[in-house]
Amino acid sequence: MLLACWVGAGCSPALVWHTAHDLNPGLPLGIEVFRGSGDGLQGVYARLDQNANPALAWRVALAAPGAQGMTPLAFSQSLPRQPYVVVNGGFFDASNSMSLAVVDGMVRAAGVKRLSRQGQQFYPARAAFGQFESGRAEARWVSVAGEPPVLSAFTQAPGQAGGAPSAPPAGGVPWHPQTAIGAGPMLVSRGVKRVTAMQELFDAASGVGVTQRAPRTALAVRADGALLFIVIDGRSSHSRGATLDELADMLVALGAWDAINLDGGGSSAMVVNGAVINRPSDAAGQRRVRSVLMLTAR
Repeated sequence: MLLACWVGAGCSPALVWHTAHDLNPGLPLGIEVFRGSGDGLQGVYARLDQNANPALAWRVALAAPGAQGMTPLAFSQSLPRQPYVVVNGGFFDASNSMSLAVVDGMVRAAGVKRLSRQGQQFYPARAAFGQFESGRAEARWVSVAGEPPVLSAFTQAPGQAGGAPSAPPAGGVPWHPQTAIGAGPMLVSRGVKRVTAMQELFDAASGVGVTQRAPRTALAVRADGALLFIVIDGRSSHSRGATLDELADMLVALGAWDAINLDGGGSSAMVVNGAVINRPSDAAGQRRVRSVLMLTAR
């Protein structure tokens, strides 16, 4: 049993996590799945420890531009070798990924370079999570510019005064991860809760519902290098959903060093060994998405 919050810690909500003994026997060394409950919430998370098993990796998969998206389960079933774990990825519209995606060192989706609000143009540097060839993983605020896309990373959100910059942000460093997914906002940076929704321009028009209790998906790295893929159910009688502040608190309690929010709502889903193990909130079941994260053999 693992307590995500404990008496006197002052954090909320208080989820209690248990090893999913029914799921883990089918998983390799280095991947372990947990179920959590408490405070009106239900959730699941998978932990990837590449130090324990260097033969494992996480990857990003995308639907072809303009093609119909797939559910996380359909993504899993479409591959010659079934992934151990699949979760939904970044934001999307009807035909494209709206979040950064890097596959094998190549930018496959640039995400949002520029946004318009009330006639004004903004250039957000949004949270992205990447892993380098060395194995080091991190979350950074990342801006995308040019064609082919050039990625610039920041250790602080450029829009510190509130709101995204009205010109392309300067002062970033080149960012060249081997694998990366963008979405946002940032939830945890260097072990401290940092929900920079305003700086990343996740306002009411974004649809993220920053203060609403909703299904959520997030990706984190601990200080020891282990990666956490977490899904919190919501909009149902069995689980009320979480605000972004609550999600960040959960991740800090689980030891997150860096963490970002991924797409949520009806998109939030986790597949383990070919079976959906959470309860997606859409009445029809899993939603078709345009990107997923997969835990696989290298």
